[in-house]
Amino acid sequence: MAKHPELQSFYSSKRWINFRKMIILDRGPTCEECRRIITEDKQIEVHHIRELTLANINDVMISLNPENMKVLC
Repeated sequence: MAKHPELQSFYSSKRWINFRKMIILDRGPTCEECRRIITEDKQIEVHHIRELTLANINDVMISLNPENMKVLC
């Protein structure tokens, strides 16, 4: 989990939670790297390809862009 309070706040926001659910529903619970089917929701990670930082947290082309996400186990 993110260490900085502003990043923690982003990851606990309704906006991120809903976006994360949308990504998982759209792509399914399969790891995009190893192709393993993930059976428990808490094991699914929606990962930013380009790292989310304090400098880009408000840039939706990074923070909430489906093309910048990977579903991982």
